Amino acid sequence: MTSNSIIDNSAKFGTDVKIGNFVIVENGCVVGDNVTIGDRVTIHAETKIGNNVIVQENSILGKQPRPGPRSTHKITSQPGLVIGDSVLVGAGVILYAGTTIGSYCFVADQVSIRERCEIGEWSTLGRGAMLEFGIKVGHHTRIMNNAQITEGTVVGNEVFIGPDVSTIVDKNMARDQNIFNPPIIKDKARIGGNATIMPGVVIGVDAAVAAGAVVYKSVKDGQIAIGNPARIIGRLKKD
Repeated sequence: MTSNSIIDNSAKFGTDVKIGNFVIVENGCVVGDNVTIGDRVTIHAETKIGNNVIVQENSILGKQPRPGPRSTHKITSQPGLVIGDSVLVGAGVILYAGTTIGSYCFVADQVSIRERCEIGEWSTLGRGAMLEFGIKVGHHTRIMNNAQITEGTVVGNEVFIGPDVSTIVDKNMARDQNIFNPPIIKDKARIGGNATIMPGVVIGVDAAVAAGAVVYKSVKDGQIAIGNPARIIGRLKKD
């Protein structure tokens, strides 16, 4: 540990922990064995980090949410962030308190994940991906660069979400902020780059949404949807 870092006396560290310059570790944090913390990382109170984790420079872990002056989202104090074993956290990442990152996940540079999210094991979050609060992501799922997943969206296991994909939760465009209807993306679904999934839409198991599609209606298991508005053009072959 370097002398220019600030480490609360209550923080607990395993063996072979490497801490860079100007790191802040607040009260109640627990850091496992063989962990590397890069320069200028802030680890907020009660954060728990598993074994063999790498956190690269300028990341912020376990940040508590704060409401904006016009926010209708009820903000409450969250329990500490939990990061599983063998997770790689890139540079400039912001992970909020109340979220759990499963083991063996890859969280690329500049990812932002809000509070109360659950990310399953072996999942990948590409550079600049943004996940709002209360999102559930299954295991072995890939959410690629600059995708934006809105609050409450449920993403299954082994899903592929291409770059610049957006999910939408509010069909009234903030005219009535009490009506939210998150999409559901089921196991093994594939969504091409720059597609938009509208409120309440269900993307079925092993369904495919083409790049650039705007999906207003649910896509059943195994169906292929393309276009704006999206239309069904057939089914995926089993092979």
